[in-house]
Amino acid sequence: MAEKRLLLLAGPNGSGKSSTLNKIITSPFYPGIYISPDEAVKMSPFAEIEDIRERYGAAMDFCETIRHELISEGKSFCFETVLSTPGKLDFLRMAKSEGYLIESIFITTSDPEINIRRVARRVQEGGHHVEDDAVIRRYHRSMGLMTDLFELSDNMIIVDSSEDHNEMIIVIKNEFSIVGLHVDRWLPWIRDKIISPIFDNQMNEQQREYYELSERESNIYMGVEKSNTSKGLMRLFL
Repeated sequence: MAEKRLLLLAGPNGSGKSSTLNKIITSPFYPGIYISPDEAVKMSPFAEIEDIRERYGAAMDFCETIRHELISEGKSFCFETVLSTPGKLDFLRMAKSEGYLIESIFITTSDPEINIRRVARRVQEGGHHVEDDAVIRRYHRSMGLMTDLFELSDNMIIVDSSEDHNEMIIVIKNEFSIVGLHVDRWLPWIRDKIISPIFDNQMNEQQREYYELSERESNIYMGVEKSNTSKGLMRLFL
């Protein structure tokens, strides 16, 4: 029987999930099914709902129904979330209890002001609007739930997308180890917002080795991964 995989694409509004999605759907790593309220809302009958909040609420309910149906059918899929509420974590726990391999990509930035600017730019390009205070609120909630996602995930990478078109992998978690990459390029916020919370929260991760690699060591590590024939998450960013 084929392995059941659930690939989660998570991070605050404006972090760059859509750019990463484009990498996923054109790669061998793509599980074949992608679920997103941002896409569902364009469908009929949701597009016919005038009130935008009601429209997105209906699309989100639809996507939740589809996700549960896929779990009941044992199908692999990918879905996107801002991860601003614990409900998605409960869903992942349920999927894991059904034998799913949970793989996550968490994309974030150093400051929610970056996200606000990107959302504004997206609106100018025809995308949907999110109020500034909602962007800030969801940013902090998402960052707060990142550690729980890290614990739940079998495999996970955390990506810094603070600089446009210059993503940097910060942490990789797999079956055997947790690896911090490009350590000599880390700004203080990375340790404060990502590394410290993870290890303050990860008492059960002691069975995994933890390594911090310099830029040179990271390039070697990534070179090995690039030549590897596996379909690991990291290959999406090589």
